[in-house]
Amino acid sequence: MQTESFHPLDRLIGNSSLSMLEALVPFVDYPMKRMLVLFIKYKELMALLNCFNDPEYIAECGFDCHPKDSQDFITGLCNVLPAQYAGNLKQMTQMMRMMQMMDTTNKAAEGQQQSKNASHINLYDSVMDILNENE
Repeated sequence: MQTESFHPLDRLIGNSSLSMLEALVPFVDYPMKRMLVLFIKYKELMALLNCFNDPEYIAECGFDCHPKDSQDFITGLCNVLPAQYAGNLKQMTQMMRMMQMMDTTNKAAEGQQQSKNASHINLYDSVMDILNENE
């Protein structure tokens, strides 16, 4: 089964010979598995270190992100997360937006109520001032 990689690290060391070695791990004798896995990880580490000598290549692989805001950051994060995690993060973001909208609505309603109360108090004070003047 072929899976497509979207994570910048996977793009950075897109070495097909390492993929072939990884595919061989289940088929080698048990004593060789450890050595083969260590060799693969060593080659990956060396490839990563070599890649970081080329800033343009690093940027092409997605390691130079500058999100404009938190929403842009979350969107970028969802692009590299597994689908389940990305879906959970999107749901949490939507819930947070709904809660912010409700909070804004509640504050607006409270502001209107305070404004009504203030106008009633001002009207009361005005009426009382008029009555007090007539005494």
